[in-house]
Amino acid sequence: MTIGEGKGDCNTTPADENPGLSGWSAIEDYLKRHDGSSMRLYSEDIDTLLVFAGLFSAVLTAFLAISFQLLQQDDSQIYVGLLSRISSQLESFQHVPSFLNSALSPLPSPSPPPFCPSTTARWINILWFLSLVFSLTSALFGILAKQWIREYLQWNSALAPARENVLVRQLRFEAWNDWKVSAGISAIPALLELSVVLFLVGLLVLLWTVDIVVATVITIVTAVLLAISCAVTLLPAVYHRCPYKSPTGWACVVIYDTFVWTLRCVWWNATRLLQNIRSCIGYTHPGCAAHPRFHLFQSWRQRDLSISELAPREVPKFTNVGVSRVDLVEGLVNIGRLTQDICEVSVLVRALAWVRKGSEDAQLLKHVAKSAESLHGDEVGYTERYYGFLYVIRHLCATRLGEFQPLHTFLSRFRRKAFKSIGGREAYVFRGGIRHSTSDRLDLPFDALLEDAYAWVLGYILLGDTLGFVTRFLRGIHEEKSVILVSLLKDFLVSPLDRAFAVECRVQLSKAYHEMASSMDHYASRTRGIHAMIFEVLCAISNVCMAPGTMLITSNGPRPQTVTQADDIVDVTIQTFDQNTNYLDEDACHRFVMMADFLIRSLNHCVVSHGREKYLLQKMLEVATLSAKRSYWNYGCYHGLPWISSILSCSDYVLKNLPSQELWLLLDTLESSCKKERLHRPLITDEAAYEDFATLKKRVGRLNPRHFQLTHLRVEN
Repeated sequence: MTIGEGKGDCNTTPADENPGLSGWSAIEDYLKRHDGSSMRLYSEDIDTLLVFAGLFSAVLTAFLAISFQLLQQDDSQIYVGLLSRISSQLESFQHVPSFLNSALSPLPSPSPPPFCPSTTARWINILWFLSLVFSLTSALFGILAKQWIREYLQWNSALAPARENVLVRQLRFEAWNDWKVSAGISAIPALLELSVVLFLVGLLVLLWTVDIVVATVITIVTAVLLAISCAVTLLPAVYHRCPYKSPTGWACVVIYDTFVWTLRCVWWNATRLLQNIRSCIGYTHPGCAAHPRFHLFQSWRQRDLSISELAPREVPKFTNVGVSRVDLVEGLVNIGRLTQDICEVSVLVRALAWVRKGSEDAQLLKHVAKSAESLHGDEVGYTERYYGFLYVIRHLCATRLGEFQPLHTFLSRFRRKAFKSIGGREAYVFRGGIRHSTSDRLDLPFDALLEDAYAWVLGYILLGDTLGFVTRFLRGIHEEKSVILVSLLKDFLVSPLDRAFAVECRVQLSKAYHEMASSMDHYASRTRGIHAMIFEVLCAISNVCMAPGTMLITSNGPRPQTVTQADDIVDVTIQTFDQNTNYLDEDACHRFVMMADFLIRSLNHCVVSHGREKYLLQKMLEVATLSAKRSYWNYGCYHGLPWISSILSCSDYVLKNLPSQELWLLLDTLESSCKKERLHRPLITDEAAYEDFATLKKRVGRLNPRHFQLTHLRVEN
């Protein structure tokens, strides 16, 4: 038990209050503040103990002044005895008639027995004198401890150099820990507690010799109070979250842990003996479990942070976490590390939410947000963070739902509503465009199930986890995890949590989008659709613009929450095409295809001016024509072309009001691209697009027919 652990477990790191110091002086200042904060707690508790010990000893002395007389013979009783003897002798004189003035003296009366205190009197005095001894002893040790503390702090001499002070301090610090001074100081209150118990027991013994009614009432009250005192002392040993922590309770913890470990060892040895006997007679049995380990905690703090104590409450069933077998086999998830991360994150989320609910200080909330973004431990991998976040958010929702939704159930429904794969899982795109409702997409409506403070904290955690995951994009089965996190972030942004949160998301997402746009390290994120998803999330919360002559997209304020205008996205999309000279830049080609697809999917929920709609379709037609002429697969898109399915997802109203000529010219070019081949492979590689195109052509023909078809029908009529 080190300094600061035995009392309050507040071994915190002091802030650097003197940044101007350097070298040994800075170290000396740090150690001085550290020891000062640790020793101050001991000193304050000892002061309280001394005051109580003094008052209690004074009260106890008053009782002892009375009880001490029970051990001595009462003088008044001696006088009464003598008078009784004289009286009895006078009454026993006898007159002899044959003699004048004569009397016969009685037989001498026996002398009274020697005085012997009663057993009750002895027990009363034994208990009360012991109580006084323990009380005074606790005061004595308290005074000694104050002297130890004062002398310990004298290492900081103003006349000695800082290096020497640090040397002396370390020697005293090691001696303090080696001699278990902290444990000794923590045991002083136990003497005073024992003194109070002895006094109460002696008081009950006294009352039972005086009056049975009074004794009965006081005994019941005292028994109840002592039972409560024993309970609050013993409960922390059984329930580790019990807050009734005390030095006496810590002793009970050590005894209880030792007792439980002993029982486990006995059971283990008995089981092993039984298995050996069964083996001798030919029965097979599974291997014996490992020998129980005895882990002795050094402080309340260490016990509170123990994963074995936290896990049963925060993660009662690890199967609820939903870790896939593939991630376990590949070593991407360590069960112990993930369990500890979930336990810590769950508690820290509640802590930050408590601060969020209780404060409106903007500066403090900035610190809370920054802490939430880096809530996980440094050693926790991103795959483990993914599982940890999904477990925590489902666990919080379960407190209101009354049931815990399995991860595979949640994800299967989420996949069907939030995003879809293209070209046989080559890439992923969102379902829908800019505007959507979380209640239409999520099986767990987080905005309704979570309190605002919890949703606010979880939003920042999700932002940090999402950016960390997508910027370290992992191919294969892990790319879908990035898609899920980005989709969840989009849903959190739809529900207005906080203006500062939206601003932080705009800044971080813009930075991530630019880093991923040109770096070869993020090539996989571009080919799998993650980069395009980041752009769509950015457009969902802010107006976007592109500086002339660059491909840099910047945020231009928040997007209005009422009527959603998408003209700014159309302008950025057209700029992306215009700045891609001769349509030769592969990344720019892919970005244009995905931006145009995003706009098509957004037409059901946003407004685009008619002139920009027409201009966008013209640019899409130009791209389709150039790509067909140059035999670009999927018009320059890194994966299957999503345009056909996106146009098909538009409502009848949208298809009916699109510019007819540009729409049909684009459809004709798409149809020819489905038939044209390059290296024995169609230019549009997604086989599912062929069937979708046939359905699309029929819908458009019914809702927005060609002009010459309309004229032909009118002539016939």
